[in-house]
Amino acid sequence: MIRSATVLGIVLISAGMVSRAGEVAQLTEKFEAAKERALKPIQEQLVELDLTYFAELEKLSSKLQSSGNLEGVIEIRKERETLSKTGEIGDTESAILGNLRESYTNNELAIEEHLRTKTQELNEIYRAELTRLQQELTISGKIEEAIKAKNLADSLTAVEESGGGVKPVAGGPSEAPWTAPSVTPGVLEGGTFFEAVFPPGRHRLREKITIGQRDPVKHGEVYIPEGTEISCTGEGEIFIVAGQGFGYKATFTTAVIEGGLVGDWNFVSCIFDRSPMRKGDGWSGRDHASRWKFENCKINGVFFDKWRTKDIGYQVVNSTFERVEFPDLEYTVPADTAAGKEWLVMKNCRFINCDIPLSVLITTQNCIFENCDFRNDDSMPGFSADTEVEVFVQDTNSRLRDLPDKVKITIRTASEFEGSAGASF
Repeated sequence: MIRSATVLGIVLISAGMVSRAGEVAQLTEKFEAAKERALKPIQEQLVELDLTYFAELEKLSSKLQSSGNLEGVIEIRKERETLSKTGEIGDTESAILGNLRESYTNNELAIEEHLRTKTQELNEIYRAELTRLQQELTISGKIEEAIKAKNLADSLTAVEESGGGVKPVAGGPSEAPWTAPSVTPGVLEGGTFFEAVFPPGRHRLREKITIGQRDPVKHGEVYIPEGTEISCTGEGEIFIVAGQGFGYKATFTTAVIEGGLVGDWNFVSCIFDRSPMRKGDGWSGRDHASRWKFENCKINGVFFDKWRTKDIGYQVVNSTFERVEFPDLEYTVPADTAAGKEWLVMKNCRFINCDIPLSVLITTQNCIFENCDFRNDDSMPGFSADTEVEVFVQDTNSRLRDLPDKVKITIRTASEFEGSAGASF
């Protein structure tokens, strides 16, 4: 791969740097700054695309106004409002806007692909530098710092080798722990389904896909197979009203995923990039109404963007969270009766650059935390019995203060950890 000398000059660290403390953190800081500068011109193209679209709409509006076409003028006004409020163009049928929308969409996809490719190039440079730094740190005897460099490099290598997602072996049988029916025609156009199977490939959902029915309750199933990458825009989302969802080696990028009162999700070896998960309705009945399982997954940028134990239950095993700022978890029962139990537990997970409130921390078991922050909740959960959590940390800051008398947090170094933590791909 041809690498820009300018980018390399920004990203590469000097040989003398390894003599100072926090080498990996320094490299990461340099990389993030370089990445921001390198990607900014591409991101500005998306802004320019919107400005150009607004200008084209204005010209078309003037033309329609001159011809006395009031309906057309109103339609263009709505289009401007939609783009201003949502950041997306409209998706209704329109003879007037069809060509403009097609041009906008084609340009947007091209810019986003450029952004994705450039990001992968920069990540490759970062990974190579982490590998080099790991060797230097090992030679100099800084083993803990070398391990940190290795873990970061390994996580980037997996994404690099998969092209940003996890793809199936061509012609090989699926290793998914469930068997999916044949692909459902028309599923990408949105609507209500009782059996929905996505085709492999990259899909951008613009319409809501609803699985199952609430009144009367009728369960459905949705399957997202390996080799599938999903993003959402406009009204796009996947919402299980009632039933089960299954994802295997799929990638979700800026997707919206929801579960209802009896809408549950099961994910194995999936990647989630800035994809919020939510309780999709206001109905409640059973505890942990919508239940979510994650095994060997990578979650970046956001997990659930708001949650309470009445609505959400989760089982997360051997998964990696990176740059997730967890919101406070609202308990509707004493925290000790739910945290760490069947439907509120994270086991053998790795957290990198995350912000974690006490309400979430007490649901973890045998987990490693790197460059994380622990903090108090805005409103601390209540406890009816003693609760103790052991955490393994590296370069992690604890801002936990004045904990409830029944709570004990035992902090150990990551070097004391035994076994494996985090996703394995």
